[in-house]
Amino acid sequence: MEAHDVMTLLLVRFAIVAGGIALLAVAAFTVLVVLKRNGKQVDARRYVEPVVRSWAQSPSRRRRRGGAAKFATRTVLNHLDREDRR
Repeated sequence: MEAHDVMTLLLVRFAIVAGGIALLAVAAFTVLVVLKRNGKQVDARRYVEPVVRSWAQSPSRRRRRGGAAKFATRTVLNHLDREDRR
């Protein structure tokens, strides 16, 4: 394999990962909008929040990954808590 082939393979791999992440973000946003329109967001949050909060506060088994995701999750949960107090 030449360097050009390796770079093409890496670029395709990056595009697939980035596309998957973008697709997940769009799906999550769609679910949130549908729940909010139907008035079920509070009920869904009541079920999901304890699981997400325990995951965000648990120590990471893999040190390399998960740090940024857990930090972002804790930040979102703290923001939602502040909105509830208003």
